Amino acid sequence: MKLFKNIVIMEQLNFIDNKTQTLSLEELELTYKEDYPNGLPMGGIYHCVLIRSVMAMLEKYGLKCDEPEIVAADNREKYRPGVTVSQALAEQYGAQSLQAHTLRRIHTCLKVRDFETEEMETVIGISYFQKGIQVGFGMNVRVCDNMMVLGTQDLISNCTIGGVGNPAKENQSIEVLLEKIDAKIQKLSGDVVSWRDIIKSLKDYTIGEDEVRNFFAWLKELRIAYDTSNKKLHHSTIYPLNDSQINAAMERWMIRKCESDMESFSVWDFYNILNQDLKPTKVEIPVLYPQLVRLDGELLNAASLQFKGHLKPWK
Repeated sequence: MKLFKNIVIMEQLNFIDNKTQTLSLEELELTYKEDYPNGLPMGGIYHCVLIRSVMAMLEKYGLKCDEPEIVAADNREKYRPGVTVSQALAEQYGAQSLQAHTLRRIHTCLKVRDFETEEMETVIGISYFQKGIQVGFGMNVRVCDNMMVLGTQDLISNCTIGGVGNPAKENQSIEVLLEKIDAKIQKLSGDVVSWRDIIKSLKDYTIGEDEVRNFFAWLKELRIAYDTSNKKLHHSTIYPLNDSQINAAMERWMIRKCESDMESFSVWDFYNILNQDLKPTKVEIPVLYPQLVRLDGELLNAASLQFKGHLKPWK
């Protein structure tokens, strides 16, 4: 076991006691890589090669990022679970060795240092899992690691999860995915300016108890519409927050309200209350960015900073 950027990195993996494990990129590269029968990488590209490729794009445009921390997660998918241990490799290297593990569900954030401030940093989040790849671009709150992905224009994907992503078959190739990521990185400085303007607007926009309660009710309605079996009520796009996430956010808001005795506070403060559970160690990795995109979109919509034809709870 060693310490990596204040996080304990497991040179040996133990998914029996912990569903998620944290690794360095070098350690991820030691894990077993899956291939198709023709010898090509399963999913079109190895997870570590994808991360290295995005890092190389940043370097090409003169941008710097920290060495990434990788979160690997297990899940109960029957045929291709998030983690598999090869018995043959376990006998050779050990049952908890990196080399014996196939990791199919990982997430990392590349923190771009060129645009950082004391409060915020620019991040490129990468989710790699059994059904595809998602790459989210946005801002990260340094003190709590709350990430903001402001819409589908800031999410590049070769799959669709919960109605969010890119289902077009002609755009499914890894080559096209990498081209889109490269193009997004090339104009990253302009995006950062836009994101900062939006965050400033969220800080300037104040709301009271009625608006907050109305938004929580709206989040609950969106959750029910996605999960219901009633065809008239069902909506195919994933909810911003599930029931337990809504309950936890409501409790945080109630505690904040009691402790501060404030009658109103900024939408930005409210957003950071809502967003605390949307992290790769707390949610299933495939739904992380779809939920972030939905939450950010609904919040901007509610504050009338963006309108896409949905209900506007605060108007």
